Amino acid sequence: MFSSSPPLTSPLSSYLNLLPVSSELCLSMTNCTRLGGAMGREKAGRRRRIGAKKNLIRSGSVDVVVVESVAALVPKCEVDGEMGDAHMAMRGRLMSQALRKLSHSLSTSQTILIFINQTLGSQVLVKIMKNKLAPPYRTAQFELEFGKGCGKILRTEHYYLICSLRILPSCALEKKNGHAFRIMEVSNDPIAMATVAPLAPVTSERPIRDDLETSIPKPYLARAFVAPDMEHPDGTPDHNPRGMSVLQQHASFFDLDNDGIVYPWETYKGFRVLGFNILFSLLNAILINLLFSYPSLPGYIPSLLFPIYISNIHKCKHSSDSGTYDTEGRYLPVNFENIFSKYSKTKPDKLTLKELWNLTDGNHVTFGTIGWIINKVEWGTAYLLAKDDEGYLSKEAIRGIFDGSLFDKMAKKNSVEGKKMR
Repeated sequence: MFSSSPPLTSPLSSYLNLLPVSSELCLSMTNCTRLGGAMGREKAGRRRRIGAKKNLIRSGSVDVVVVESVAALVPKCEVDGEMGDAHMAMRGRLMSQALRKLSHSLSTSQTILIFINQTLGSQVLVKIMKNKLAPPYRTAQFELEFGKGCGKILRTEHYYLICSLRILPSCALEKKNGHAFRIMEVSNDPIAMATVAPLAPVTSERPIRDDLETSIPKPYLARAFVAPDMEHPDGTPDHNPRGMSVLQQHASFFDLDNDGIVYPWETYKGFRVLGFNILFSLLNAILINLLFSYPSLPGYIPSLLFPIYISNIHKCKHSSDSGTYDTEGRYLPVNFENIFSKYSKTKPDKLTLKELWNLTDGNHVTFGTIGWIINKVEWGTAYLLAKDDEGYLSKEAIRGIFDGSLFDKMAKKNSVEGKKMR
């Protein structure tokens, strides 16, 4: 067992008790010492089986148990059997049963159990899940020499890589052409990272979030299939995009016959299914198909049936909107989250009718008056559809409108409850 001692290369050894268990009887005392522990009673437990560690783990006398190596673990039936006996997947079942037996004790004693194969080193692929100095969720491949640390960096996935494993603790690597890299300092300059300008009061009145990467991988990356937010980084659970963009998913609810075209009568029926009355559904069917039919047509000749083609729905994107959809119909998590950081003043992640009005006014751009009016109609319709009993439009409901998942839920709910039309 390792005893507490001043660390040589690892700070963990100063407050963790480690028990090495070598099934190959070849545990390297040199490497153990290099990793920060002074060995004492090193032979204790070397020959014990995995099951014999249960009482030791339950006692809480050790913090970490390291079993080396998995490849050398031999099931008892294989040892007692005859030459030529078939033992298919025995090691896998051994590991599975061992983990099931030990999981409760590990949980209650807060002990870490690590299975390894002792080697001199290997090429490893590391994904940085949390990073205070640069964007997280980046990957890097490098050589890891056991007992020494990180060696040669082979490649990185993206623009930045923070190496927190003893090399380059305050630097990043900028990806260049091919496999060439340039070390660059990570800037902590408050001006360079500022989001509020004192001479532009609107920047403080409409703040933006700077913590999105703690939950959403690459929040600035437009998503083709899913609509993530801070609470749902992978989008709506169990929602099938069916190969369509997020904007196409939003519009496809009204494609009742699944032919890729939305006619005015389908728009009308869709609004009726959502619970709107005859007059409101009729007005929306006329307005929507009249405005968006021609931009989505595959040719230049207008159609008197006013069809909207789902494949070209991205051409119907208008100005003065929130920017959550990009010009190709993808979904931008950063712009979606900024809706609430800027305008949700009464309750977090909820919008009142007044705040929705402020949202549409804030999105109004020069020469975008038609889009501004359409945007007000769209948000007003969303408010009527999904407001809660307190008069708020929730973040979850709005996200469901963007990817169309809320439409399906509302239609099923109204069908089951036989809800009266608005």
